[in-house]
Amino acid sequence: MDHPVGPLHQIAITVAELERALPFYRDVLGLKFLFSAGPNLAFLSDGSVRFMLSTPQGAGQAGANSLLYFRVPEIDSSYAAITGRGATPERPPQMAAQMPITSSGSPLSAARRVI
Repeated sequence: MDHPVGPLHQIAITVAELERALPFYRDVLGLKFLFSAGPNLAFLSDGSVRFMLSTPQGAGQAGANSLLYFRVPEIDSSYAAITGRGATPERPPQMAAQMPITSSGSPLSAARRVI
């Protein structure tokens, strides 16, 4: 069976207050701080998986709706394969954020649409 998704790349965690959550993930858990993208969004890494901390957006609730992001070779065919297997999409793939590109292929090098 072909796998339409690749390795886990990012986990989105909804937090009530970014200014309180960031020190916990950075200082207590020891995740490497990568960058902030505004006052309600921060990115950290454990070296292979990126962690996106954000405050609730839309109908989201803190701690109740985390997202998993997978690298895929081609988003549209992966989306078609996943929905073809019975997944019910919340929405079509869309650009989540334009990420900084590095020459080393670090976790910052993803500019992807999410399913």
